[in-house]
Amino acid sequence: MAANLPPGWKLAHSKKTGRPFYYNPKFKISVWEHPQYFERYEIDRKIKNTIVLRNENYNFCLDTNVLIHHLAFVDWVLDLCNELKRSYVNVPYKVWEELDNVHKYSNKEETRELARKAMKGVEKWMSLKDSKLFMESKSDFDKRKSDEKDLSNDEKIMNFCKVKLVSTRRKPFFITNDRNLRVRVIADGIKCCKPEFEDMLEAIAIKTDREPSTAEGVSRELPSSTSTISESLSDDAMEVTEYQPPDPRTALPREILEQYWDEGKRILIWILVEELKNFFSSAYPGRSDQQLIEIMKENLGHKKFNLLWGEHIRMIGILRLWHEYDEVIKLDKDNWTVNKYHENANRLLDFVQKTASVEDELDLDDQSWIDNLCGIAEVFKHHQAVDNFLKKIDAQFS
Repeated sequence: MAANLPPGWKLAHSKKTGRPFYYNPKFKISVWEHPQYFERYEIDRKIKNTIVLRNENYNFCLDTNVLIHHLAFVDWVLDLCNELKRSYVNVPYKVWEELDNVHKYSNKEETRELARKAMKGVEKWMSLKDSKLFMESKSDFDKRKSDEKDLSNDEKIMNFCKVKLVSTRRKPFFITNDRNLRVRVIADGIKCCKPEFEDMLEAIAIKTDREPSTAEGVSRELPSSTSTISESLSDDAMEVTEYQPPDPRTALPREILEQYWDEGKRILIWILVEELKNFFSSAYPGRSDQQLIEIMKENLGHKKFNLLWGEHIRMIGILRLWHEYDEVIKLDKDNWTVNKYHENANRLLDFVQKTASVEDELDLDDQSWIDNLCGIAEVFKHHQAVDNFLKKIDAQFS
């Protein structure tokens, strides 16, 4: 069997069961089935399968030259991220500025046109539902300006990759055609490649300082027990323990976390308004919606009423309003449901109070707040709007 193996593969046996498997030390991947099936794939499919076998996800970061001259490759990387589910493509704001400058001021008409197409491409990809492309906001970029005033544009782009995209489960992966920049990025311990399939596959194999170390030896490199011969590829070829899928919420781009934080605030306000409307509807039967709103305004007072309809109320303010009208919210609910709501509401309030004094500075990467937010919403999922919100959360994070 070993004599017919493709280059780079080794035959090994499980020390516990004696079952044979195949291990590739370069890519740190293992499969149960003969690796000839793995090697038959086209290189783009091999890249995807290698990433899956390594149980990795990436925050890809694009350099300006890639967007200008290799837009088709960017399109492929976005398709790859859609298949991987938990990987994303990121555009530093400095790259966007450079694209704009090239589009406006390049001496070559052809280059100006390429930059224009790149900007339209970014705009199109960002507007897609469940887009996998995110651009650094200008506000985030401005926050770093004072610390980066003496840095070159390349260094600012590198800094975005090092500071914003490094996490425990989603590794930064820089793509650039600039040889000098590639060397500097790799020296900083970040995966980096040219916008080419072969180079990307090689870059996946290179261990960097930004990756956790793993013990060597085939005894710890068994394919996952969840994989079968018919599946060809194991789910997790690097661990002996039962496969545990990574938490998809970890280290999502801040833009996604802020989006769900804001939607969570809106859904909590919506629930509170609906519960108050139901309460006043029972107390004042036969009244129209407009009349009920006027009754609510009179009973709540202008300040609290305006808070509920305002756009800038903070989460802590919403939770305090929930606490104030606790008796209304608890109506017609059993003790178990009330306790579940209180437990999650108190934990969410504790998160808000402990993590930051300013909401914009909340540590949203500590995503216990998602569980607590959903725990509150679950109590009210008989409302269609709440049920839709929970399904949207589940689609992103499950």
